[in-house]
Amino acid sequence: MHSGFMGDTSPEQDLVVQQFKEWIVATGIADLEKLHFDDHDVLRFCRARKFELPKIQTMFTNFINWRQSEGIDDIIETYDYPERAAVQQVYPHGHHGVDKLGRPVYIERLGILDVTRLF
Repeated sequence: MHSGFMGDTSPEQDLVVQQFKEWIVATGIADLEKLHFDDHDVLRFCRARKFELPKIQTMFTNFINWRQSEGIDDIIETYDYPERAAVQQVYPHGHHGVDKLGRPVYIERLGILDVTRLF
């Protein structure tokens, strides 16, 4: 088995992945670091379009355009949830720090959930 880009790709596929990454940088269409994309994420786009570079580029362009049109990159700053306090009263839940390994701890108090009032 060829030890390629992600362990199971051919040299030709590795080349397409590299060309795709270079295209992203050259066009400035996106900052992969800001998107928190790693090589695996890039490879997923390539696999989704069977390593055909023009189709990969079209798919990625559509993906970036969708992120911009829906405000995905700004959602943390712009999200408005005015019902939060009312929902929290009948459905107490939320993140409560992290465990010893740094994983988020999420707690739902289902025993006191009031489904009727929630709806």
